[in-house]
Amino acid sequence: MFLVSFPFQRKARRRRQSRGSGLRRCPMPILALVLCASCQFGSEPTTAHLEPEQDAIDIHITDEVRVAKVKRFGINMTGQPYWGPEQVLRNLVSLNPGFEGWQFRSVVDVAASGAGWFSTSPPASGWPENFWDGASFEVIHGAALGKTGTIAHFKAGKDRRPGRFTLSTRDLILAPGDHLILGMSRDGDGHRGWWAEAENGGRITTETGEARPDSPGRQSLRLRSPGPPGKAVVRAMADTLKAGDRPFLGLRGNYRLSFSARSHSGPAELGVTFQRLVEPLRPWLERKTEVGETWQRFHLPFTIARDSRSGSLELSFEVETGDVLLDDVSLVRLPRAEDPPNPTAFRKEVVAALHDLRPGILRYHIGHMGDTLDNLLAEPFGRRMHGYSYWSPEPDPISYPLHHFLALCGEIEAEPWIILPITFSEDEITRLLAYLGGADDTAMGSLRRRQGFRQPWIETFPKIHLELGNEAWNPTFRGGTFEDPAAYGQRGLRLFTRARQSPHYRADRYQVILGGQPITGERNRTIQAQSAAHDAFTLAPYLAFDEDEPDSAREFFAELFEEVRTQTRDGMMRANHDMLHGSGHPVPLCVYETNLHTTEGEITQAWLDRLTPSAGAGIGMAFHMLNLLAELDIRDQCFYNLGQYSFRRADQKSVLLWGAVRNFSEPRLDRPTFLALQLCNMALQGDMLVTRHRGRLPEWPGVVWENGAFENGRDLASYAFRGESGGALVMFNLNLDEPIPIRLNFPEGAAFPATYYQLSYLDLTDNNETDEKVRIADFEVPEFGHGYQTPLGPASINVWVW
Repeated sequence: MFLVSFPFQRKARRRRQSRGSGLRRCPMPILALVLCASCQFGSEPTTAHLEPEQDAIDIHITDEVRVAKVKRFGINMTGQPYWGPEQVLRNLVSLNPGFEGWQFRSVVDVAASGAGWFSTSPPASGWPENFWDGASFEVIHGAALGKTGTIAHFKAGKDRRPGRFTLSTRDLILAPGDHLILGMSRDGDGHRGWWAEAENGGRITTETGEARPDSPGRQSLRLRSPGPPGKAVVRAMADTLKAGDRPFLGLRGNYRLSFSARSHSGPAELGVTFQRLVEPLRPWLERKTEVGETWQRFHLPFTIARDSRSGSLELSFEVETGDVLLDDVSLVRLPRAEDPPNPTAFRKEVVAALHDLRPGILRYHIGHMGDTLDNLLAEPFGRRMHGYSYWSPEPDPISYPLHHFLALCGEIEAEPWIILPITFSEDEITRLLAYLGGADDTAMGSLRRRQGFRQPWIETFPKIHLELGNEAWNPTFRGGTFEDPAAYGQRGLRLFTRARQSPHYRADRYQVILGGQPITGERNRTIQAQSAAHDAFTLAPYLAFDEDEPDSAREFFAELFEEVRTQTRDGMMRANHDMLHGSGHPVPLCVYETNLHTTEGEITQAWLDRLTPSAGAGIGMAFHMLNLLAELDIRDQCFYNLGQYSFRRADQKSVLLWGAVRNFSEPRLDRPTFLALQLCNMALQGDMLVTRHRGRLPEWPGVVWENGAFENGRDLASYAFRGESGGALVMFNLNLDEPIPIRLNFPEGAAFPATYYQLSYLDLTDNNETDEKVRIADFEVPEFGHGYQTPLGPASINVWVW
């Protein structure tokens, strides 16, 4: 029995539907039985057996282990911008809530050099004249390895002519191919992350020597104005992306705005407003607050009864007359008595989504590619903005610290996958290991205890994954990359060797990872040859990268399913797998990101909107990840990512990627990729078992089954799992037109009850962008096991758990 997912009228079956077909399905609440070539309806969902004379494909679930100790699929966390479903934190003021300074660290290569100077590879960077003056440097690759010093002057380049760095000493002569880490930290600029406006004598500056008492930060923001019409205003924005009628941050309930302030001299009044910028304006909070000359913590409660309008949120602090220091701002929703406990820094809706998904791994991917360990571990009010990019001098938003991420992993029982900034020093990786694994009476362990976590993190998780950099090959992230694969591999060898020397390193609790790109086989081979200290090699096998206008939806999905097969059969993932296993240091493959990647090609906006967030895309991703697990033993896999509404392509078309969740606000809208991953994670447990398919269906009217159609991974794919207390079976019908009847065979004729789940939809291009058209349907199967027969609807994912 299955929730129907094939057309009502099938009297004249065709091998291919007509072009332009929407692949319509029967309404989801209706249950159907497939009897030979006709469609009949039944009301009892537990009697979905075929007639005895009906032919079926026999699925043999064996006791033979195909992949031992599988793991639930993981997902990448997002950073915290001020738009879209990426807004995952409880504090709505998250970009620079403590008005702190900034820091910048980048990796640069040496292309030309002389006594006391060097220049990088072209083209010119986005750094302005004098940007690096006074910065420190350390040589991390090359003959001058370990040398340190100061940049005396940076001369900006132009076009293809790169910038020139003058060192503070002429005694050091670098060589082409050397790599350096540049670093600097700057106080001031406390307004970064805020929108600042000063008029008619108003001024906004930073008090670098003063923060509120007991603040983890070092500075505060100063707003002063001589009186009307003068003013000094700072604004924090949120929910600035509009997509549809619903806001991404739907606010309802009791809230509290907290901040610290004092008057610098004399009486002062601070105006506070919180509202959504939709006409007519209806502020939820609008208050004038008297500020005295001693620091005071203000808590302003307010209630939002309803928030259904879509538009930007604005929190503003304004001084018209006076001189005020402002620090450490938070705006949070207060929990209700009926809310489940949420010990994390993340929105309850985000935590609930992750509990539903049950990822085996959570990847820390917040754009922290030039960050320092100290800043990664700083409290939000004390964190500096940070930058790394070769293309821009602007620091990035702060997002959330590492210990908040680790606490989230603990809450949802997911292994943490931590991207190590490629700018990390050997001292920093040593201190990180001490933080993760040291006793609470050590220096780094006591920091962890003060953060509220007494137990070492390596005792909390069965495995912690440490990856050197994010896409070290990608020029988009230059400044946080190694374009030279040998330099990257040797850097990995050096850092991971240092990690292994730590007394807090435990080989059974860590996986240290180097990364490459699936299509650059020679680069990956070079990296692999340079290091013997990593445990795994990671790639991102995306799908549907370059797509032109399809003739029909079925053409797109047929090609998508075939691309999945090709990657593991004789494609790039198979080639990388074989290269690693044939090297002098064999290591397993893992997947740091995967998704559709429909960012190239002549496809129209209309087709992008139909295909990328569709039910068919969800089925394709589930098949892809299970196929990688089965064929290449890739146990550690992470989907990209949890929450992102859309991505702007180079041709300015918008593609509805990369987020698995469209909107966290109630009612939550999960994209089909989320639901398909959720189905997989219901099944993934224990060991994957070998399944074998036998039989051939008769030729139905108008249908010719291709030779090999029912081999595992063709039109029919099966994945069985045996855990300590139960098991599961996942089956795909990948044929877009025809149901496939199956009959299950279990060892020793085992029979038992099970629960059945299916991704249910009406049309393969259905999505959940505006309302729930794709969902998980389920029902109980009391008589499951050996001899159980049922048809699998076309283009379907079917899961039984017992």
